[in-house]
Amino acid sequence: MKNKKIEVGDVCNVINVGRLYSTFDTFAISSGYPEIITNPHVSSEKISGKEVRVLYLEQNPSVYNKEIIAVVETTESPYLKFMIGTRGLKLNINKLADLVLEKYLLVKTLKMTVSDECVTKLLIETIIDNNPLDIEFINSNLISDDDYRNVLRKDGGLLGIIPEDRRNLELCKIAVTEELYAIKFVLENLRSLVNC
Repeated sequence: MKNKKIEVGDVCNVINVGRLYSTFDTFAISSGYPEIITNPHVSSEKISGKEVRVLYLEQNPSVYNKEIIAVVETTESPYLKFMIGTRGLKLNINKLADLVLEKYLLVKTLKMTVSDECVTKLLIETIIDNNPLDIEFINSNLISDDDYRNVLRKDGGLLGIIPEDRRNLELCKIAVTEELYAIKFVLENLRSLVNC
């Protein structure tokens, strides 16, 4: 998800005002937003860092490097609509996290590593509730011991997907209590301390 393409409807932040297209009549007309032509020039001061919603996208071969150009509008006052190259936009992190969660809820599986920037407490809790096995796709540094406790209370056998350096005595005991089979994943130096 780290390199997710910007799509219509996405919420982004303007990070490079140098990608602004102040006059591009042909594109404005073909995009269905001819009113942009008559708008006064949008100054970089007004849009720098602003949050915008993407209304239209098109790769235009007549501009440098065939850049994908977007028609966007600001999400709050002052309400502005303008053209900008997508290299001047960055997908809003909160929006990206919402997309990952939404996708997970729809298909009930991840099957891919989730970018750290998309990991939220809500996503971790949802994974644990829906399919704790998917916790392996989250960077272990973002998962608390408490999260791991909740995973193991659902399925002790998942001790095997927890990094060895995180398998402390408490987690091992919880895992083996829930699923005797989990003893297979208890580190040698802890086995004698885990009551079977």
